[in-house]
Amino acid sequence: MAEEIVGEARAWLNARRDELNARFRLAQRRYPRLDGALVLRHLSEILPPLAGKGDAGAGELLFAAYELILLQAGRGLLGEPKKLSAGSETFAGVLLRETFPKIRSLLLKRPRALMGALSNAAENLGERGVAFARALGAFGGDLEDADQLLDAGVVLAWRMGEPRLRSEAFIAGAKLPPRAALRALGLSGWPERAAELAFSALQADAWRTPEALFTPATLNGLAKRSAAEFGSLRKKLVEAPPEQPAAWRENAALGNFSGFGGAFDEPPLLLGDGRLGNRHRLWVLSTEGVYRIEADVFGWVCVPDPHVDLPVQEVKPRQSKLSALLKGKIDSPQLYPDGRLESVAYGVDLPQAAGAATFACGPGLLAFTHPESFRVRVLTPERTPL
Repeated sequence: MAEEIVGEARAWLNARRDELNARFRLAQRRYPRLDGALVLRHLSEILPPLAGKGDAGAGELLFAAYELILLQAGRGLLGEPKKLSAGSETFAGVLLRETFPKIRSLLLKRPRALMGALSNAAENLGERGVAFARALGAFGGDLEDADQLLDAGVVLAWRMGEPRLRSEAFIAGAKLPPRAALRALGLSGWPERAAELAFSALQADAWRTPEALFTPATLNGLAKRSAAEFGSLRKKLVEAPPEQPAAWRENAALGNFSGFGGAFDEPPLLLGDGRLGNRHRLWVLSTEGVYRIEADVFGWVCVPDPHVDLPVQEVKPRQSKLSALLKGKIDSPQLYPDGRLESVAYGVDLPQAAGAATFACGPGLLAFTHPESFRVRVLTPERTPL
C-alpha cells in the first residue's frame, strides 16, 4: 500500500501495514465500491504533509487522517485526487488536503476528536462546507490550544449561516483571543478592541451586521479611547431598539419553495399570539405541518416542529371606531392590510408589509408573509452607526 508514498508517511504505513490493511478491508465491507488504488492516491497526497518529522503525536494524527480518508472516500465525499477545481471541491477534500496541514500543530493535541468534529461541522453546513473548511486554515497562527480551535469553529459556523449555534457562539467567542474572534466573524481587518464590542452588539441584537455598527472614524479611533469612553460606546451598542423607530428596513427573506430547495409546498402562515419572546425564532404552518425557523443576520434554517400548537396570526381588517372604542386599548401588536403596524407603544406605516396575510411581532421586529410568496419577510429598525 505504501509504494507511492515517501518520507515519514511511508515509514508509518510500513510499520502498521497489517493493521491498516485490516481497517481498509473493514471499510470496504461497509462501502463495497471503495477502491484500493484510489485510496492509495488519496494517501499519497494527504499523508505526507501531515506526517511532519516524526514528532510526538504524529502517528495518532496519521491514523485519524487515514480513517477519515476511508470514511469519506467510501461515501464519495473526498473528491478526485489532484483534480480539484471550483466545481468539484468537497468539504472533506479541502479539509484533508488544505486545512489540516495548516493547523497541524493544533490537531496534534487531539487528532481524532478534532478531525471528526471539524469534518462533521463542515458537512452540516452543506454547500457552505467548502468555504468553512478553507476558512479554518487561517486560524493556525491565532490560536493557542485545541479547545480554541473548536471555539473558533463554532463562531465561524454561526457566521456562515448556522443560527442554531448563536448562543454557543457567544460563549465560544468570549474564550477566543481577540484576533481569532474577529477572524471568525469575518472582521480580520478590525482593531482588536472591536472584538468585545462586536460580540456584545450581536448578543443584544443579532439582526445587525457588525459592519453596520461603526463609522470608519469610530472604528479607527477605538485604540485611543479611554476605558470610560469604551464602556459608553458598548452601552450604546447594546441598547434595545427604539420603541418607535424612525425607519425600518427588510433584513431577511426566510424559507423557500420546496422545488427550489426550501421546505414549503405552499405559502407559509406565521403562527403565534402577536408577541415574540425570541426575536430569532418563528413558527410557520405549511402543507407538511409546522416548522420552526431559526434566523439572524447571518442566515436561517427551517426544521419540522410538529409538537408546537399555536394559532395562525392573521392580518385582519381595521375595526370600526365603535368596535375599537368598545374593545379599548390594543393589548397586542396589530398589522393591518394597508401595512399599518400598531402596538401599545407606537403606530407606524410600513408599505413593505401592505397586503400581508400573516405576521409576528416582537421588540424591534416584524415578520410577515404574503399570500403568493414562499418567504417570510423580516423588517427591523434602521440604526445609525456610532
